[in-house]
Amino acid sequence: MQHGLERQTPALNFASQATAYAGQSWGPRTIPDNQLFYVRDGTAELRAGGRAWTLRRGQSALLGPACPHRLYACEQTEYYSVHFAWHAESPEPVHPAYGLRDVPASLLEDRLQPQAVRLGDNALELPLCIAIPAVEGLLQRIAHEYSGLSDEAGSAYLLRALTMDLIVRLVRFVHTVQKPSPASADERLRPALQALAGEPDKAWSVAELAQRCGYHPGHFSRLFAAAFGIKPKPYLNRERIRSAKQALLGGESMERIAERMGYSSIHHFSRNFKATTGLTPGEFRQQPGRDTPPSAQRQGRCTPKERMGI
Repeated sequence: MQHGLERQTPALNFASQATAYAGQSWGPRTIPDNQLFYVRDGTAELRAGGRAWTLRRGQSALLGPACPHRLYACEQTEYYSVHFAWHAESPEPVHPAYGLRDVPASLLEDRLQPQAVRLGDNALELPLCIAIPAVEGLLQRIAHEYSGLSDEAGSAYLLRALTMDLIVRLVRFVHTVQKPSPASADERLRPALQALAGEPDKAWSVAELAQRCGYHPGHFSRLFAAAFGIKPKPYLNRERIRSAKQALLGGESMERIAERMGYSSIHHFSRNFKATTGLTPGEFRQQPGRDTPPSAQRQGRCTPKERMGI
C-alpha cells in the first residue's frame, strides 16, 4: 500500500496515554486503520511478519490495516496509542474498536507487504519498528486534545493538523534514514548508521559503533571522517543536541530529556548544551520567535475501552 504525502487529509481516530501491566497482550489481531504504539517507559514486544522486535523507551510500532500483529508488554509499560487514517473526507474520528479482528497466531509468520509513502519521485518504505526523535510532546498533545474532543469546538480539525504534523515527522525521519550515504561509506558504515537511526537518543560511543562495523575505533573514525567530513564524536554530540532542541521545542522537560539521552545529570546536559549552542536549554526555549512550549498536560480521560490501549 502506498500513500502520497502531498494529497493526505488525515483523520485522528483514537489517542490515549496509558499504562499496561506486565504480560498484557494485544492480539494476534488486525486493525482497521493505522496505529503508532509509542513506548514512553518500560519494554514491549512486537511480533509480525515472522519477526519479533523489542520496543524500548522512545521506540514505536507502526502498524497498518493489512498487518497481522501481536503487541505484548514485557513489564509494566507506559505508552501512547494513536490510531489514524492517512486520508479521510471528514476529520471526525472513527473509533477503531469496531474494526478490530482477532486472527490466528499462524498469520504472524506470514510475510508482509510493507506500507510506503510517495515523496516526490521517491517511494519510502515504512518500517514496522521506528524511533522518531522528539515526538513525545506531540503525542501528549494529541492524546490530550482527543480526550477533550466533545468539549471544544473545532477539535477534529485541530487533531487533523496535529496528525499531519506527526505524519510529516515520520516521513522526514524515514527519508533521512533511507537517503543514500556517501558512496565511499555506503556499505562499510551502514551498520553504524542503522544503529544511530534505530536508537537516535542513545549515548552511543565511538567504540560501540566501530564494533558494529567490525573495525578498530581509530580506523572507523578515519572512514567516518572521510565520508562525512566530521569525526564520529563531534557528529554524535551534534545529533544529540539537535534531538534535544526538538524535544525542548516540543515541550519535553529538561529532566526527561537528560534521562532519556543518557546524561548523568541535568547539570551535565545543560553544560553540554551550552558548550555546543552558546545557550542554556532554558535560554534556547525562550528565544524570540520560538514556539512557547506547551504546559504540562493532564492525562486524558479514558473510557474502559480506551484503557485497553487499542
